[in-house]
Amino acid sequence: MFYKSGSDDEEMATLHQAVLGQCHTRLMPQDELPMPADFAREVIDVSVADEMSESFLAYSLSVITSRAIPDVRDGLKPVQRRILYSMLNMGIRPEGPHRKCARVVGDTIGKFHPH
Repeated sequence: MFYKSGSDDEEMATLHQAVLGQCHTRLMPQDELPMPADFAREVIDVSVADEMSESFLAYSLSVITSRAIPDVRDGLKPVQRRILYSMLNMGIRPEGPHRKCARVVGDTIGKFHPH
């Protein structure tokens, strides 16, 4: 796009400021920001290695309990249960025609996978 110099530049700058004024809200200074009562007011130095080991331990325990261990009720992991549910919705039965597994996996990921 080509612009002429002179008054057209001033008009473009005015238009640009008008558009920005309509799109952006006013930023509040730090003193006006509402802070929750339990908000941390100080910075605590923590070793990166310590934080990583604690965070990884918590994450790995969460993954093991929520995804990797089969449920006692039916012996299935959550992803296996999602695949079977997707196959039920797609009408896939043992006596039905052959379907490629990529279709089932794609349907499962597209509809039921939480990411």
